[in-house]
Amino acid sequence: MLDRLNIGGRLAAGFTVLIALILALSACLIYAETVGGAALTTVIMKENNAILDHVARASINLYIAQTWRHLATDEAEDAETSRSVRQAVQKNIDKLAASILDPGRRARAEEMGALVDGYADLADRLARVKADAGLGSEEARTIAAKMDEVENRLDVVAGELERAIVGTAVQTENDARSELKLLSWGSMALAALSVVLGAFLAWRIARGITRPVRAIASTMSAMSNGDLTKETPGRQRSDEIGEMARAVRAVEVFRDNAEAARAWRGKPGRNARARPNASVSSKI
Repeated sequence: MLDRLNIGGRLAAGFTVLIALILALSACLIYAETVGGAALTTVIMKENNAILDHVARASINLYIAQTWRHLATDEAEDAETSRSVRQAVQKNIDKLAASILDPGRRARAEEMGALVDGYADLADRLARVKADAGLGSEEARTIAAKMDEVENRLDVVAGELERAIVGTAVQTENDARSELKLLSWGSMALAALSVVLGAFLAWRIARGITRPVRAIASTMSAMSNGDLTKETPGRQRSDEIGEMARAVRAVEVFRDNAEAARAWRGKPGRNARARPNASVSSKI
C-alpha cells in the first residue's frame, strides 16, 4: 500500500498512524484517570457511609442505655440527656439515609429511624405506666417486652445495613483495582505497539526511499565512469523517485547513442574505406 504513495504521502501516512496511536494512548490514560477518580470517589463515599452508620448505631445504643437510666432514676437531668441523645440519633440517621444512594439500603436506614421513633413512644408510655402502676405491673412488662423486640430489630437492621455498606465498599474497590489494572496493561501494550509500529514505518518508509535513490545514483555513477550497460531502475514507479528515474532516461538515450557510435566506429572495413579516399585526395 505504501508503494502506491508518493514520498509526501508515505510520510503523511506514517505520521497519521503514529498520531492516531498517540491519541488512542492519551484517551486510554484519560479514561483510566477518570475511572480511577470515579472509583476513588465511590470508595470514599462508601467509607463515609460506613462511618455514618457506625455513628448512628453508637448513638442508638447510647439512647437506649440513657432511656433505661431515665426510667430507673426518674432524674430530670437524665430526662433532658435522653431528649438530647434522641435528637442526635435522629440527625445521625437522617445524615446516613441522605448519604446512601442505593434505594434498598436507604430504606433500611429509614427503617432504623422509624424503629427509634417507635422505641421512643414505647419509652414514654412506660414512663407514664411506671408513674401510675409501677414497673412491676402487667402493662409495664408488656411495654418493656415490646421495647426489647424493637431493640432486637434495630440490631438486625443495623447489622444488615453495615454489612451491605462495607461489602459494597470492598467490592467497589476490588472492581476499581481490576479495571485500573486492565487499563494499565492496555496502556502499556498500546505504548509498545506505538513504538514497534513507529519503528517499522520509519524503516519501511526510509527503505522505500533510500534503496531506489541509491540504485539510481549507482547507475548514474557507473555511466559517468563509462559503464553504459546498467539500466536505470524505478522508471515504472509513480512517485518522485519514478520521476527521477524517468529524468535519467535522457541520459540513457545519450548512452544508447554513444554505444551506437562506438559500435559503428568499431565495424570492420570502415577504416579501409576511409583510407582509399585519403589516397585519392592526396593524388588530387
